[in-house]
Amino acid sequence: MERDHGLITTSGGVVEVVAQGGPGDAVLYFHGGHESATAVPAALLYVELGYCVISVSRPGYGLTDVDSVSPATFAVLVDEVRDSLGRGEFLAVVGTSFGGPQAVEYAGRFPGRARSLVLHSAAPSSRAYPDSIVERLGAPVLFHPRVERFTWRAISGLMRTAPGLGLRVMMASLSTRPVSSWLPTLDADQRQEMREVFCAMRSGSGFMIDLRHAGTGSADARRRAQEQVACPTLVTASRDDGGVAWEHAEDFRATIPTARLMEIPAASHLFWIGPTKTQMLTAIQDFLATVKR
Repeated sequence: MERDHGLITTSGGVVEVVAQGGPGDAVLYFHGGHESATAVPAALLYVELGYCVISVSRPGYGLTDVDSVSPATFAVLVDEVRDSLGRGEFLAVVGTSFGGPQAVEYAGRFPGRARSLVLHSAAPSSRAYPDSIVERLGAPVLFHPRVERFTWRAISGLMRTAPGLGLRVMMASLSTRPVSSWLPTLDADQRQEMREVFCAMRSGSGFMIDLRHAGTGSADARRRAQEQVACPTLVTASRDDGGVAWEHAEDFRATIPTARLMEIPAASHLFWIGPTKTQMLTAIQDFLATVKR
C-alpha cells in the first residue's frame, strides 16, 4: 500500500498530510480524537475499497501547527492544502468521531470541492459534547497537554502487561453494553487490533482544542454549519456506542438537509472492528456508488 507523508505550509501555518491507498477517487478524511493523519485506523475502510485517502492532522494533533483555530477557520486552510496537492474535488469528505464537525464545515463551505459527506459515529452535532458529566470533568484532566503522554503511556503499558484487562477497561467506556456480552465474541486478531488502536493514540493539545469548540457556546455555529451542507450525506452510528450518544446522529439527520442516517449494530465506538465491518464496507460502497453516477 502506497503511503506519502508531508507537511504543507498554508496561510495559517503548517498542516500535516498523509495520502494512502490506491489510484481510485480521492477521499478527504478527518480523524477523531487522540489520533493524527499518521494514525487513522477507520480510514483503512476506504483504502480497502480502493480509494485514495488524504488525511490531515487537525489542529493540535500530529505535526500540524496552526494554533487552536476553529473548524471553520481550519476548513479554509485545508482547502489551501487541496490546492497545493492539485486536487479539484473529493468524492467524499469523511469525518469520524471528533472529526465530524470539521468534515461538516468543509463540505458546507466548499460545495464545489465535496461531492458527498460521510459522518461515522460523529460528535459534536449541534448538541454539546462530551455527553456525560464524568467525561466533561475527567477528560480535561486526563488529556491535558501536560498530562496526556503519561495517560497514554500508562494505557499502553496496561495493554502490554495485562492485555485482557486493559482491553476490558478501555472498552467499558466505549460501549453501552456490558463488555462481557460481546468482547469475547471477537477473535484474537480483532482484539489485538483494538489494543493497537489504543497504543497508537496521543492527544497532544488537539483534544483540548476539540473540547473548546464542542460546548454549548458554539452550538448555534455548529447548527448553521450543518444546515449549510448541500451535498448527499451519509450518517452512520450505533445505539451501543458508548463514546458518542445516538442523539448526535439524529441531530445530524435533522439538521443536514440531505442527510440519510444508517444504524450500524456495532458493539462499540470502534465500529470498524468486528462482525459489522462488512456491513460498514457495503454501506460506504453503495452510498459512494450513487454519488459517482
